Amino acid sequence: MTLSSLLRGLCVLLLVSLCSRAYADARSEAAEHFRVGVELVDRHRWDSALAEFRRSNELFATSGALENAAVCLRELGRFDEALDAYDELVTRFSATMTQANRAAVDADARRIEQHVGAIAVTSPIVGAEVVVDGRARGRTPLAKPVRVTAGAHTVRVVAAGRAPFEAQAHVSPKDSVSVVAELGAVARVGEVRVVESSGRVFEVLVDGGSVGVTPWHGTLVVGEHTFALRGENDFGAEPVTRTALYDETATVTLGAHLLPGIVRIEPDPAQATILIDGTRVSRGAWTGSIASGDHTVDVSAPWAEPLALRIHASSEHPLAVRPSLERIRRFYAELDGGILFGDTRQGIGGCEDASCVGNPGFAHVGYMVARHFGVDAFIGGLAFNRRTSVPVLMQSSVSASFIGAEVAYEMFERTPLLLRLGFAVTSGNTFVSSSGVVNGAEVTRGPNGGNFISGSVIPEVRFGYRITRAVVIDLGVSVMFFVLPSIVAGANDHPESGLPLPTVSPGLAFVVPITLGFRLFL
Repeated sequence: MTLSSLLRGLCVLLLVSLCSRAYADARSEAAEHFRVGVELVDRHRWDSALAEFRRSNELFATSGALENAAVCLRELGRFDEALDAYDELVTRFSATMTQANRAAVDADARRIEQHVGAIAVTSPIVGAEVVVDGRARGRTPLAKPVRVTAGAHTVRVVAAGRAPFEAQAHVSPKDSVSVVAELGAVARVGEVRVVESSGRVFEVLVDGGSVGVTPWHGTLVVGEHTFALRGENDFGAEPVTRTALYDETATVTLGAHLLPGIVRIEPDPAQATILIDGTRVSRGAWTGSIASGDHTVDVSAPWAEPLALRIHASSEHPLAVRPSLERIRRFYAELDGGILFGDTRQGIGGCEDASCVGNPGFAHVGYMVARHFGVDAFIGGLAFNRRTSVPVLMQSSVSASFIGAEVAYEMFERTPLLLRLGFAVTSGNTFVSSSGVVNGAEVTRGPNGGNFISGSVIPEVRFGYRITRAVVIDLGVSVMFFVLPSIVAGANDHPESGLPLPTVSPGLAFVVPITLGFRLFL
């Protein structure tokens, strides 16, 4: 193998690698635009979703992007364009469409046809540009009638050296209207030459119609005309007005650059703050020009979930974006339940047979005072048992109910971490008893008990998962501190038996509830 052959082989491998990488990048970017489009469809933001699906299809054509673009056009009332999108979908992807999908597309197309008519434009002049409602639709003779949404439309037909033709066409659903464009010859014409300042090739638009590419030379009716350039990827030149003079040649020099796109953003709520690519542009609705291409729009408002949108601005189509923010739910209700462990200062020794375990239950009603800060009121109850058989069977139990309030601070959105500190009034009762066999006889001391009322302090941490904006499940660990009175079992039978006296020692006690919770935001 010669050195030149080896180099050619390496160049081919490098080219294949670069093409593969570009293919993968385009596909990944297209998928991201498609994902954003689906999110916008869920919010019924059809204008913005259409821009995302079209951009996705430009980067990497898929049947899903085309079908969703057709749906967006249908919802926007642009029925003729929706049918065009469905036609393209069937033409390009019919081989990969399932029978059910094809049937659904055909059924939707038939429904859309009820809102669509056509304009058959003919002219004795061959090669005249046909423009309907500002959109170039081809040159005469047209292969088929121009499909339009039912209603009034402006038809303009232009040709070099001829008087332009313009007419209004009123189209009924499923009807076809014929327009014959008579472009009269014009005796007084001037010649015009259109060039791009750096010599690049661009499409030339004269009075909104395409007449060729730069450098372009042609004859026009004497008088004022608009000239513009259009190229790929939103490069071109804005329209300028120049005058064609009789029997003279005028040169129009235009500099092409990246054309701006017109965007209008109308947020809900109306006073939301709007940022474009991180720069604040307004508080409330905004209309302006931004560079063609992809941009990030961030919309935020007090007590609303912030929203980030990806939009594609284009010089060819003004874009309307109507983001709707979901309000933050400020009221919530919560139920918690689980198990608890702890120390009730019961002087009976250790724990046996799953004793020292209890059951707690809580109910909360809360209100978010600030974005991450809330307060709530709660009620609850618990039951706790302790038992040991060394040296004899000794038992005690505590039951309590409580009512109180707490402050809460929540962090993170998808997996909320909740910190709470509660204060409650606790009321309850406790019982103690002991029993054993003395000289062959069953001996019992107690039961004896007492009621108590105590203040409680309850710090808590909860780890959760947000299923929806309104529903959170979480697991919490807290510690409940309260004060118990002194209680002794007392003597019921055989006070001289020597049977130990179980007691509840006075002072601070605590339990540790571990609970599974369910929060519903209203």
